[in-house]
Amino acid sequence: LCSYLLGIVAPPFILEGVAEKKSVEKLGEVMRARAGKDTVLASFGPQQGLPFFIHRRIVTVGGLGELEFGSQQGDQSAWFLDIERFKRLWDSPTHLLVFLSEGDLTSLREGIRTQPVIVARQGKKLVISNR
Repeated sequence: LCSYLLGIVAPPFILEGVAEKKSVEKLGEVMRARAGKDTVLASFGPQQGLPFFIHRRIVTVGGLGELEFGSQQGDQSAWFLDIERFKRLWDSPTHLLVFLSEGDLTSLREGIRTQPVIVARQGKKLVISNR
């Protein structure tokens, strides 16, 4: 009886915390609320749920992961940036909102002139802006 209850009752409580910790919903809503029509929205690495919550397409920076094949179909250069192209865009007059981890922020700070402004934080995930 104890094993049954543990197997039926415990997972929803445990998995709810895990799901909330991994969700990008709150940070996506922050990005959607702060983005103007000309704001470039970006993510370091692919974030599958982010475009759903933002309601816009986002630019993927750096490692493409499962998006590598799609990035090679036609001219997708506006949507997939390497880190050097991203740093040039960051220091331009274009407004950017970027989803990334704390570790990515540390490495980004090297080689940019415009210091990032932390807009929102959820655990080790951040939304930063160049304005």
